[in-house]
Amino acid sequence: MTDRTAAAAAFAVLILLTGCAAPARVERMAAITPAAGPVAAPVALDRAIGKIWAEGGKPTVPFWQSEIDDGAFVAALRRSLDGAGMLAVRENRGRYVLYADLVRADQSVRGLDKMVRTAVRYRLAEAVTGRVVFDRRIDSRGRAGFADSPLVNIRERLANEAAIRRNFEALIRELRRLPPGISSKG
Repeated sequence: MTDRTAAAAAFAVLILLTGCAAPARVERMAAITPAAGPVAAPVALDRAIGKIWAEGGKPTVPFWQSEIDDGAFVAALRRSLDGAGMLAVRENRGRYVLYADLVRADQSVRGLDKMVRTAVRYRLAEAVTGRVVFDRRIDSRGRAGFADSPLVNIRERLANEAAIRRNFEALIRELRRLPPGISSKG
C-alpha cells in the first residue's frame, strides 16, 4: 500500500467516523407538537400570534458542524406555538407578530459530550400598532453524549435541537404568564 493510498484510506475512515454535518430538525426542536394536542393558551394569546420573523440562524455546511438555519428555526417555533394554542389559524389574521433573533448558538465539547448554549431575543408586538408588549432574552442549553450517538456530528445536531427545544419551552412558559391585558416588557 502506497503512502497516498494509506492516507486516502485513513481520510475515508475519519469521514465515516465523524459523519457529515446535518442541520437541526424541525420535529426535534419543536416544544409541543400538534399531535400531542394543544394546551390552553392564555386568553390574550389564544390563536393570536400571526406572523413570525426570525434571524440569526446559519445554514449547515457538510463536513463542518451542525447549525440551526432560520427556516427550520421558524418552522419549529410555529409548530411549538401552534401546539401551545397561540398561533393564529391564518398567518395574516393574528393580533401579534413575534420577532425571534437567535443571538447565540455556541457549541463546545466536554469529554465525549457535545454542549450547545443558545440565546434568543423574543419581541411580541401588536400587528397593527407595532407596540412591543413582550421583550425577553431567553438562554438555554442542550447536551448530547456518546450514549446518544458515537458520531460527533450527530451529537452536535442533537445538542442543537435540545437547546432550541428548551428555549421554546421557556418562551411558552413566559408567554403563559402574561396578564390578560398583556403589557410585559423587561
